[in-house]
Amino acid sequence: MMKYPKYQEVNEILGQGSQLMTPAEAHGLLAGILCAGLKNIEDDAWEESGFFTLGNEQLSQVQLSILKQLFFTTREKITHMDFDFQLFLPDDDTPLKERAKAFGCWCQGFLSGFGIAGGQLDETKHFDSIEAVHRISDAAQIDYNSLDVSEADEVSFVEVTEYVRMAVLIIFSDMHTTTDDTDKETNKKYH
Repeated sequence: MMKYPKYQEVNEILGQGSQLMTPAEAHGLLAGILCAGLKNIEDDAWEESGFFTLGNEQLSQVQLSILKQLFFTTREKITHMDFDFQLFLPDDDTPLKERAKAFGCWCQGFLSGFGIAGGQLDETKHFDSIEAVHRISDAAQIDYNSLDVSEADEVSFVEVTEYVRMAVLIIFSDMHTTTDDTDKETNKKYH
């Protein structure tokens, strides 16, 4: 089973370029793209698109392999509906305000990826996913500056990140179950 790279490693790699996005936002973007339906794109196509470099063409092979590890691990965990899928956020040792800021970036990245990849939700088929996307949109607006460093805020943060994690799995399942069912029906018609 694949493992995510360390958050700090990815942060250092992205920090060498123009840092167009944080590691959390990059992971959210990827999760959104995968949820929207682009799970079957060949590995070469991802490479040719420049997705792995995230705007930094000067990456070493080691750095590139770390970004690929993030990609392939995320794809494996989300497409296999593995409940081990996690939002890629700073470690729990990181101050709550920084983790909350990264969480907001993750949610924004997810929404961007879902939109860029053309994620279409049908009100008659995807009620749970529509609700989940709205909740992720709400979570993206997190006011991390107003958080206290208290036990209650820590518990609330854990709960909201868990909610978003499960929402992503619901969206993925909803989008791909419908797509897979449609593909099966289409195949029956032509065989």
